[in-house]
Amino acid sequence: MTIDLTGITVSEVPAGWVDAGNGKYSTTVEYGSSMKEVMSGWEKVSLTKDGFTFNGWNYGSGTVVGNAEVEPTFEKVNMSIAYIFGGAVAAVVVGIIIVSRFKF
Repeated sequence: MTIDLTGITVSEVPAGWVDAGNGKYSTTVEYGSSMKEVMSGWEKVSLTKDGFTFNGWNYGSGTVVGNAEVEPTFEKVNMSIAYIFGGAVAAVVVGIIIVSRFKF
């Protein structure tokens, strides 16, 4: 079984899985294995992709009966002007607090 995570940062490779290079990870499973069991190691792994939030995996509760395509699902982060402005204001406030604490 192979998972293609090209363009995604992976915090660690789960036990039993091999980094096959080029963003692909693979493992050998027995026919009829539970998808939930096969994918259980990935539950503890952090996946990051610029501009997106990781939502989970697209596999069901079935069993492996052949080549299975499993992909992570991501949601695009909405970076509106208000969101960006709010972050900038927060950074300025934190800067002011730090400067006032040190009183040069």
